[in-house]
Amino acid sequence: MSSSYQAIKQGGPLEVTVGPKHAPEKDEILVKNKAIALNPADYKQLQSGFRVAKWPATFGFDAAGIVEAVGPEVTRFNVGDEVLSKFSSGDDRTGAFQEFPIAQSITTARKPTALSFEDASSLPVTYLTAASAIYGELQIPLPKLEGGRKAGYTPRTVLVGGLGLPALAPITTNTRDEIKEATILATSSPPHHAHLLRLGASQAFDYHSATLVSDILSATRTATHSHGGVDAIVDAVNAVLLNPALFDTFAPGPGPPHFAEVGTGRTVKPEDVPAGVVQHLPFSEKVVSDPDGGKSLFSLLETLLQQGKWAVPVPVERGGTGFEAVGTGLHHLQTKGVSGKKLVVTL
Repeated sequence: MSSSYQAIKQGGPLEVTVGPKHAPEKDEILVKNKAIALNPADYKQLQSGFRVAKWPATFGFDAAGIVEAVGPEVTRFNVGDEVLSKFSSGDDRTGAFQEFPIAQSITTARKPTALSFEDASSLPVTYLTAASAIYGELQIPLPKLEGGRKAGYTPRTVLVGGLGLPALAPITTNTRDEIKEATILATSSPPHHAHLLRLGASQAFDYHSATLVSDILSATRTATHSHGGVDAIVDAVNAVLLNPALFDTFAPGPGPPHFAEVGTGRTVKPEDVPAGVVQHLPFSEKVVSDPDGGKSLFSLLETLLQQGKWAVPVPVERGGTGFEAVGTGLHHLQTKGVSGKKLVVTL
């Protein structure tokens, strides 16, 4: 039997239910959960009912645990492997808020022994967010990705914007690793600037500053680009929606500027995007189905983790133990928020 923390109807309440264990099919994995990471998308999906086919529903995207069983087509994993997975929230079988959820093998990676389940659970969504924006939408090549594109877009300057440091950090880290010649700029509140610089940002700016746009333009002026500006914006959490003036940071020519906006339930309307700007809406389902290496993205993450080249980007805050702590944590995220941390519950 397996316990689940289900939403009885849209908006809640959340209740613990008990039912049979799920059986993994084809390339699926049954995971015995050890830790669940909470995301703002969890409570937003609960409130909106987005992508929920029926109620009751089980939510949750991020978790880590031990492989309990594998489907007949799984070859990379064995029972007993310690793993981290990006789950499909809103479905009874594949939502992370349960004792034994089903994960897809292509969105699962083995965790290093030295990495705790709590820290491991904080990685899948942030990593896939980075991959979706950088590789899937901006078409920036990841040279280490098996079967991936070897050529693509190579921006000179990228602005990583957003109010959520857990989403910003891995994007900044991965961009710095793969575009070594690019200037990486980031916006956040000042207390997080030093951390962003350690992660690889060239310079960080206060997103509350009244001179934010002019500061970015000044920082990017060169002898050959007197106007200054950025070639691409990766918007982690509605930075441009809240401050459309960030569009004014784009550099003029020669190619079109690119705007990759990670979906959070609210996005800039196409008619509000300036003419000539290419808007991208990254989705994890889209990038993992990319025929050019999409199925190898979590294999790459596993390699980077084992080699010590991908670290936990932000501190994990342990929010208690058990399903009740999940409910408390979601309420905290919705009413107070968490800045510069990832809230995790131990099972």
